[in-house]
Amino acid sequence: MAGLCRLRSQYLSGARLSYYPYGSQYQTLVLSEKDCLPRVKPVSLPAVHVTSYQFMKPWPPMSSEQDQRNKVGSPATTLEALSRTFLDSALDCIITMDATGRVREFNPAAERVFGFRRDEVVGKELASLIIPPRLRERHRQGLAHYLKTGEGPLLGRLIEIAALRRDSTEILVALAISATDIDGSPVFTAYLRDITEQKRVEDANRRLAAIIESSGDAIISIDLDGRITSWNKEAERLFGYSAGEIIGKPITILLPPEGHNEELAIIERIRRGEGIIRYETVQRRKDGSLPDISLTISPINDESGHVIGASKIARDITERVRTERRRGTQYVVSNLLAGSWTLAEVATQILEAIASSGDRNLDLRRSSRRIALSKRVA
Repeated sequence: MAGLCRLRSQYLSGARLSYYPYGSQYQTLVLSEKDCLPRVKPVSLPAVHVTSYQFMKPWPPMSSEQDQRNKVGSPATTLEALSRTFLDSALDCIITMDATGRVREFNPAAERVFGFRRDEVVGKELASLIIPPRLRERHRQGLAHYLKTGEGPLLGRLIEIAALRRDSTEILVALAISATDIDGSPVFTAYLRDITEQKRVEDANRRLAAIIESSGDAIISIDLDGRITSWNKEAERLFGYSAGEIIGKPITILLPPEGHNEELAIIERIRRGEGIIRYETVQRRKDGSLPDISLTISPINDESGHVIGASKIARDITERVRTERRRGTQYVVSNLLAGSWTLAEVATQILEAIASSGDRNLDLRRSSRRIALSKRVA
């Protein structure tokens, strides 16, 4: 192995050598210690060394560039494969139509939306398949106009239009059309997306928003952090804040200090998934006044059913509460006066009853006169 040792010293001063046959010669793949890059060097070895050394298997010859192109296929074949992959995997409907108005392509998304198989529609007039009868003549006139002038009012625009399914049900689609000249003849590609459900949800949301905005009750929504996220006109009238002033603020802005803990407890109950909560409380207006409020609180769920907030329906019941308190106080006063011949005997108790009711406008003279008349009759 002395010859190998001399080669090793001559080439790399310690780098490892790997030998492999190449034609009638041998070559070595050298890993340079200087830059760690592999290099191939021809080596002449004595026959004794060749027969006694274990060599690597020959590397397979590199394929030529032409061989690689042949394996991949022609550019036209590659483009066709890519186009088919795109059509088959597209989430939107892609339909192509030639200058005669006949279908040339109908991808799997179009099959799912419209209910036709591709082999059923290719070669047939598009208008008779997916265009509602009332729109077919307009479609044919538009095609004729384009073939005559090269202009189309729908090209390059995104529109919403009715389309027809195989079962004769109509759907609403978002439609964009492009025209491409192939061999001197136009080919039209339509990209369609079924937006029927999207529009139904949008319409429902608009109706709901209109109902909320025109409601006679204040309707407020909050997130789980207790911040206000929506605010209708009646809420503005009841509490005195505009939507611009209040949205994003904590709901506690509407509460007297002693009501903060109550509000936090309500939010926690909603967070745990409790249903509708009804109660009466006192809240605070922008001017600092404290109206009596009836509240109905309901959880707001996202599409997955998770609670993301709460809606509050608030109604001013100040007059009702005042009337009930007045009646209650009048009843107490009437009973006190009925059991005594003079007002002086029960004056202290009457004043306490009035103070507890919070109604300073209670008409005691009417109550006293009614009691006096009843005593005369008796």
